[in-house]
Amino acid sequence: MNKHNGFIILIAILVVICIAIVISIGPDIESQLKNIEKDAESHGKISNVLIGYSSNGPYLNLDTRNLPASLSVGTKYWLEWDSQNVSSVGIVLERDGEYVVNLIWNLENHGSITWTPDNSIQSGDGYQIVVTEAGGNGYSTVFGKSAFFSIE
Repeated sequence: MNKHNGFIILIAILVVICIAIVISIGPDIESQLKNIEKDAESHGKISNVLIGYSSNGPYLNLDTRNLPASLSVGTKYWLEWDSQNVSSVGIVLERDGEYVVNLIWNLENHGSITWTPDNSIQSGDGYQIVVTEAGGNGYSTVFGKSAFFSIE
């Protein structure tokens, strides 16, 4: 066996090892993501992911990981967002797919607010937070929606 053949065998072994690692990690990553989602649900959180991410071009992210699955009227909640190439940010509350109220509208690309649901919001299920580019009189681009939650 010459050096060239030994090198080819070594490369082939490394390729097989890399493929085996990728195959073994792939399902594990999916499993870990599902466990993260289950963990978030079991701890009463709305979502354990940033919503509104777009890998191609503009993005607008809202972190909902610290919001409980049931919000209370009169309680303050912290909302923080970050965006790129978005002219203005809109974060909207919807119930069963219907507009309820703007939490923020036409604000800058990065920021945070505290939001306190008030008595004007009906208690119940089916609420979602919608992350959008604010445009004129409506949604220009919807980047994502949170998981459903309730307001009590």
